[in-house]
Amino acid sequence: MSDTEMTKQDPNDNDLRQSDALAFILHQDKLMWGRVQTIALVQLAGLGAAYAVRDVRWLSVSALVLCAVLTFLIHGLLRVDEAQRRKIHAKYVRGLNWRTPRRFFAPLRGGETAWVVFLVMIATDIVFGCLIWSNELPAS
Repeated sequence: MSDTEMTKQDPNDNDLRQSDALAFILHQDKLMWGRVQTIALVQLAGLGAAYAVRDVRWLSVSALVLCAVLTFLIHGLLRVDEAQRRKIHAKYVRGLNWRTPRRFFAPLRGGETAWVVFLVMIATDIVFGCLIWSNELPAS
């Protein structure tokens, strides 16, 4: 049997090979981590821009609002990815034990950590915006 025949699967077949299922899980993990990093970079850029133009309040707050909107959009993509992952995982990945024994206890899962990062970033935007609007930050 050739390699191409081995990789061809019946489109109606609901079972994936374990290597395909594991590749899917790893891809989704990398995708989620990449989106969390993107949220952090957008927030860092937005906070830097808001601080750089803090003398012009409306421009500074506009940068923070744009930053928050982008953060909400990226977080929405994270939620869609997580829902899709659950759907595909329930449909195709049956009987695959891909969990390794824990060496230490992690209080949060990856999706929960993404929520925490999202909430902290939005709270930072709000606090920083309030500081800029009330002229609490020293002008340059």
